Amino acid sequence: MSRPRTRRALLSLRGTGLCLGSGCLDGRLPASDSDDAANESTRTNATAERPTLSPADVSDAAARDRALAAEEEFLEAELGNASCLNDWGTTPSTASESAEVVERSAEGVTVSVTHPYWFSTDDAEADGASNAFHVVTGDETRRASGTEIDPC
Repeated sequence: MSRPRTRRALLSLRGTGLCLGSGCLDGRLPASDSDDAANESTRTNATAERPTLSPADVSDAAARDRALAAEEEFLEAELGNASCLNDWGTTPSTASESAEVVERSAEGVTVSVTHPYWFSTDDAEADGASNAFHVVTGDETRRASGTEIDPC
């Protein structure tokens, strides 16, 4: 049986060799509290930044869904801000919603969208559909062009 002191020295030597092999000892002094705070800040900033997805990473189905949702938000904002309306909605009535991917480029996935809407005023009721093109990327969906809604 080996002596305790020799055994500890051997284990210490193996541990040091293992550590050197994996790069945990690089000759630097132990980190101070300010170093820890700087490292934490760097880790936080790195995890807060989302990687940008290319248009190729956006599926046709996801692009269609996001473009329809964006057009609905557009309609809700336009109709919701129209002071002359008694009632309005974006549910299908005489028109139905549709979305079709028409182009893929470095700028994004271009989707042609038709989205129904309806409204009523004191004098009239209307059913219609907006037509628009949305460009969808991994990070955003923007309305590139389309029908302007001005019920008043």
